[in-house]
Parts: sequence; structure tokens; C-alpha cells
Amino acid sequence: MNHRSGYLTALALVGAGFLGCTQGTGETSSDRTASSVEMHWMSAGAVSDACHQMGVVGHDSLNGCARSKPGDSAMCEIYAVEPKNFEDSSALRVLGHELWHCMGAKHPES
Repeated sequence: MNHRSGYLTALALVGAGFLGCTQGTGETSSDRTASSVEMHWMSAGAVSDACHQMGVVGHDSLNGCARSKPGDSAMCEIYAVEPKNFEDSSALRVLGHELWHCMGAKHPES
């Protein structure tokens, strides 16, 4: 799997299952105030493949996902397409969505 990895520490008062997806409805809540995040920037096709390999279901094409890093539950991994710039609202929205999962947020049960 080819990707560039970067690290960031996310501190927020937001975001409890770490396997994410790109859409959701309804209210959600978080249970963390801090999380360490490992970014995996990939092409759109590679992101979707990686997310499906991790078990994300419900969508044929995925723009991002997040999970607790195997063997290190304090580290959250986000797989997403890197935003082109600050005006790339679609990619930034996905990144924020997945970061919310890193903070512990879950989609409401259907």
C-alpha cells in the first residue's frame, strides 16, 4: 500500500468505535478530550479499498475511514484523500468527520 504518512495530535472537546465511514445522520457524542492521530494519505480508490479491507460496509465507494491502530488503542489511524488546499471543502469535511471518530464519536444505531 503506497501512501504518505504524517502525524498530528488532535486536541478537542469532541468524538467510541473507531471504525469510521463518510456519512451519518442524527446526533452523536464524543467521549475523549485528546487523541493521537496517524494520517494515511491515499488516492480515492486506495482509500475505499483500505476501508473495505478493514471491514467498513454500507457504501460501495468510501472517501475516508478511521480506526484504532491495532496494538495501540491510544493511536487513531485516518485513511483519506489529502485535501488539495484550504478550499477543498469536500476533502476537509471527510477529514473532520474521521477526526470526530478518532475522538470517540459513533454513528447513531439504525
